[in-house]
Amino acid sequence: MKLYRIIIFMLLITSVTACKNTDTVESRLAGSEPGKYWDLIYQGDSIPTKTLLNPDPEYCIFLKKPNKIVHYLYEDPFKVIDRGCFTDVKFNPDTFAIKNDSIVNFLGDDYHIKLLTDDSMILKRCWTSGLHKGLCMFYMYKKSRIQDKKIVVCKY
Repeated sequence: MKLYRIIIFMLLITSVTACKNTDTVESRLAGSEPGKYWDLIYQGDSIPTKTLLNPDPEYCIFLKKPNKIVHYLYEDPFKVIDRGCFTDVKFNPDTFAIKNDSIVNFLGDDYHIKLLTDDSMILKRCWTSGLHKGLCMFYMYKKSRIQDKKIVVCKY
């Protein structure tokens, strides 16, 4: 009977800890209200180094709770426009999901979280089939310095 209570107690602790970790991951990704902008400062097939970082990002994402993501392109440092304005691919609206506290899924793809702090993250995506099978890409995002951006409406 005592062993049974210990097992139940351990299961409860594990489930509470798992929920807390997912909440922490979501809080780091989305921040507090209204959400958090992340600038893509590196994209490549190797782990980013300081010399490869892009000081003037062209692309950013906006994450907000619960599990919403918007993909933007920069017009200038203060203005962003829906990434789908210039292509037939529909990026927005989109959602993100957290799996096992180590994977974030958006645009239908899994990205393994290699680093996540309040102001930076490194994601890794590996293709398991298709044309890019075996290829892995790293994406480094930095919390945008300017969180209050003007959203430009598509003209198309």
